[in-house]
Amino acid sequence: MTAAATTETAPVEHFHSLYEHRSFALARDEMRAAALERLRQTGFPLRHNESWAHTPLRDLLRVPYRLPTEQTQDQQPHWLPWQRGESGAARVLLAVDGRAGDGTEAADHGPATAGSWRAGPGPAADAFDNLRIVFADTPRQIVVPGDSASAPVRYHIAHLISDGVVAAPRTRIVLEAGARATIVESFESAAGRGGTPGGEPSLCLPHTKVVVGEGAQLELVRLQAEAQSAFHVSAATIEQAADSRVDVVSIDLGAALARGSLTALIGGSGASCHLSGVSVAGDAQLMDAQTVLEHAAPESQSRQLYKRVLTGASNAVFAGRIVVREAAQQTDAFQLNSNLLLGSGSAVSKPQLEIAADDVRCSHGATVGQLDDDQLFYLRARGIPPGTARVMLANGFCAEPVAGLADPELRAAAGALIAAELSERLAAAETRVDG
Repeated sequence: MTAAATTETAPVEHFHSLYEHRSFALARDEMRAAALERLRQTGFPLRHNESWAHTPLRDLLRVPYRLPTEQTQDQQPHWLPWQRGESGAARVLLAVDGRAGDGTEAADHGPATAGSWRAGPGPAADAFDNLRIVFADTPRQIVVPGDSASAPVRYHIAHLISDGVVAAPRTRIVLEAGARATIVESFESAAGRGGTPGGEPSLCLPHTKVVVGEGAQLELVRLQAEAQSAFHVSAATIEQAADSRVDVVSIDLGAALARGSLTALIGGSGASCHLSGVSVAGDAQLMDAQTVLEHAAPESQSRQLYKRVLTGASNAVFAGRIVVREAAQQTDAFQLNSNLLLGSGSAVSKPQLEIAADDVRCSHGATVGQLDDDQLFYLRARGIPPGTARVMLANGFCAEPVAGLADPELRAAAGALIAAELSERLAAAETRVDG
C-alpha cells in the first residue's frame, strides 16, 4: 500500500472480505482477482489527488456495505417517464442491485458477450474502476438494429438499489449503422428517495458503455435519484462512428455524494456529441461531474452544458476536458458550466482544452451566481409570491438542457421531475430561514 494512496486499510480489507465471502454467483476469475490486488496496492484516492481534491470519500468508506441477496422482490421503478400514448410505450428493463429483476420484458436481451467489454482497466484506472470489476454482475445489453430509422425505439433501463448494498450494474448499448433510439437509464433506491428508516447507505458503481454506429442517432437520459444517504460513483463511455449523433442529458437529484465520469470519443468525421446535465442539490449533498470529450476525426462537433442549483450547504464540482487530436481539423467544440448558489455551499469549475489541431473553433466558460434581484422584483411586482418567483427563476435556469430533448413525452416528464425537485428544495430552504 503506497502512502500516497491511502492512510487506511480497513475499507479495502472490508471489500476484500465481501468478495471472499460472497453468497451468490459472483464467479471467481483472474480478472476480479487482479482488480482486487490493484485495489489493495493503490487504495482509495485522498484529497491531495487532483481529480478527487474536492470530493472527500471519508463518509463513503466508513459504511459496512453488504452484497445483494440472491432473491429479489418483484418491484417497479418509481419514475416512469413514458405512458402509453400515440407515440407508443417504452420497453422497461428492470435490474435490482445490478441483476435483472422479476417480470422484466427483456428476456430476449441477454448478457453481453465477452471480449473488449470484459477487458480490465488500463494503468490510469482508479479504485472505483477496480471495484466495478470485482463486484460486477452479468451486464445488460441492448442492440438496436439499423432498420429502426423510421421511428426511434424506446427503452427504459431501470436500476433499483437496496439499502446497504454495494452494487455494480453494467449496461452495454449498441446502435448499429443508421439506427435511432431514445433510452432512459435511471438509478433509484428501492425504498424510494427517503430510503428505509434506519437503513444503511448503499454504494452504486454503475458502468455504461455506448457504441454508436455510422449515421446512428441516440438520445440518452440518465437519472440519478437515489436515497439522500446513498453514494453513487458512475462511469460511462461513448464511442461514435462517422455522421452519428449522440445527445446525453444527465439529471442528478439524490445521493449524499454523486460523482459521474463520462468519456466520449468522436472517432468518425461529421459526428456530433452533445453532453448536458442538471443537478439540484440541498443539505450537504455533493454533485461531481467529470467529462472528457475527445475529437479524433475532422469536421466533428461537440457541446457541453452543465447546470447546477445548490441550496443548503450543498456543493458541486465540474471538471470538463476537451481533447482535439491533430487529425481532427475543423472541430467545433463548446463547453459551459453554470452554477446557481442559493445556499452556503460552493461550486468548483475546472475546464480544460487540449488542442493539437490548428483549424478549430473551441471555447469554454463557467459562471457562478445567484438569482437576479431585478427579475425577482419584476415577478413580485405582478403579485407572484416570493417563494413561487424563486422557483420560477430557478426552473428557467435549468430548462435549457432538458428543452433540447426531441422526445416530447420524455421532455415533459424530465421537466416536471426537475420542477418538483426545485420546488421541494427551495421550500425547505425557506423553512430553515424562517425557522
